[in-house]
Amino acid sequence: MERLFSTHDIRPLQELDGLWTVTLDGAGDGAGDPPVDTLAGGRTVRVLVPSCVESIPGAETFRGVARYERTFDAGSLEGSHDDERYLRVACKGVSHMADVSVDGTPVAHHEDAFTAFDGLIEHRPGPRTITIDADNRFSERSALHRENDYYSYGGVTRPVLAELVPERYVDWIHVTPIRQDGAWRARVEVRVASCRERLGTGEPGTVDGIVLRLDGRDVRTLTAADATEDPLVYRCVLDVPDAVPWTPDAPHLTYVQAVLVQDGSEVDDLIDRFGFRDVRVEGDTVLLNDEPIRFVGFNRHEDDPVFGCALPVEAMMRDLNILRDLGATSVRTSHYPNDERFLDLCDELGLLVWEEAHARGPEDEHNPRFLGQSLTSLTEMVTQHFNHPSIYTWGILNEYESNTEYGRSIYVSMYERLRELDPSRPTTSATCNFPTDICLDLPDIVSVNVYPLWYRAAGVAEYMGEVLDFVRSSPGGGKPLIVSEIGAGAIPGFRDTRRPKWSEERQADILSEQLGHVCGLEEVTGVYIWQFADCRVTEGLFRERPRTRNNKGVVDEYRRPKLAYETVRQAFDSYRRRHAIPAARARD
Repeated sequence: MERLFSTHDIRPLQELDGLWTVTLDGAGDGAGDPPVDTLAGGRTVRVLVPSCVESIPGAETFRGVARYERTFDAGSLEGSHDDERYLRVACKGVSHMADVSVDGTPVAHHEDAFTAFDGLIEHRPGPRTITIDADNRFSERSALHRENDYYSYGGVTRPVLAELVPERYVDWIHVTPIRQDGAWRARVEVRVASCRERLGTGEPGTVDGIVLRLDGRDVRTLTAADATEDPLVYRCVLDVPDAVPWTPDAPHLTYVQAVLVQDGSEVDDLIDRFGFRDVRVEGDTVLLNDEPIRFVGFNRHEDDPVFGCALPVEAMMRDLNILRDLGATSVRTSHYPNDERFLDLCDELGLLVWEEAHARGPEDEHNPRFLGQSLTSLTEMVTQHFNHPSIYTWGILNEYESNTEYGRSIYVSMYERLRELDPSRPTTSATCNFPTDICLDLPDIVSVNVYPLWYRAAGVAEYMGEVLDFVRSSPGGGKPLIVSEIGAGAIPGFRDTRRPKWSEERQADILSEQLGHVCGLEEVTGVYIWQFADCRVTEGLFRERPRTRNNKGVVDEYRRPKLAYETVRQAFDSYRRRHAIPAARARD
């Protein structure tokens, strides 16, 4: 399942989920590409796609290159306009570096696990063989993937599609809702790409225009007068007097379709969803549709002991039902862009999302590839997830070097790119650098990671007092403030009336004291507990983690509640009642 809805009425496509052959090269974690002959001579098994290599028995700690291969009948993609067609292979996520070929011809290279990418080749009917080399080794080639406090899985971890596109095709649609004087408008941008231009085989073809449809109704035909070249983007602003707003308690979604017309015929299309809502910052308040919002929620990793990071949509929904039962009204996608289907579910359920570009913590060494790969990941995240109304803020660079001049230069570049891509949403980045942070002037929302009573013995009131004093006296003073991480760890099943560290009793005690204080601070707009569920970590630098897991989950890796579950639910219920936040509990 690519999305929770159909993304095309006209473009032929085939989802390539299902059985693939994978050959494992366990050559190790070297920095260079492995020779092809070592791949061919490795262990070969059949696997389902999407999935993680680590789900294969005997490959639980695999670090190397996995070669995925599948043959399918491209004739099944034949459409009604076949003068000049191209096969487009779209990969929604390959971890963590990928090389894709069709019938032995390279079509795509990609360097991040958590964003989608595609490749093109001329179409011909009959069998076509797709090969994906998924490389999850750590090396200087991949600046964003390294030993970390979460696990870098390997494999084709999100869906793969084969599509048939004309020479000119619809690449993306972006819709920015505009609320003015109580009425709604929509700024629409449609990017049209050229296969010839991408492949370097000739001049792009011509386009008659773009027909725009909202919820199946024609609303505007865009012509050359509405377009700018290089790249070809059509733009307009629509008045939508009958717009139904999207809110967390009434998450109404609107469908937009862009239909490409060429020589009088409709030859391609793209469908997406958005919500009529706007988010902005005014002083120290975050406003959604001009109403102040507050929220409580969790940091969540895409991690499961059975599925790794390749969670099926049923497991995503299970997580969301547990989050709602806990009383959460928001989720942070720590520390990378999440699967589109998870975001689709949040759109439909009204759960607010802080989506984060992929990068965590200071660099051990300043990799010259870091900024470029970070900007690419950021650009892909915003371009691909622009229309999700549940995303209220974009986040970058969790706990990065915000206390150094080098780090500040990275933040400046990232924030500049982010505001170019999407000026309609506020921005943020979570910091733990107190009192040395020199970057609090850059985000729209100040976010702080704090662990009183866990990493620091100081009491919650004392510690938060120091943090707040620093923020108030810095350029971040007067901005909205989010406690982006707070929590404590517990080894599942470790119960002890002495309440020692790592016991479930101690975790519940600490969370009760933390939430009791932080949720009572009027200047705190939102609170995210670290974390939702225990997750696997890389054993190298983080070998001190018991069970090689980050054990701060309120549920364990199998989603079994710890003692802190009820503590958090009661604290969140109290917070929501105090601030009149509508409940969104699965059991309601």
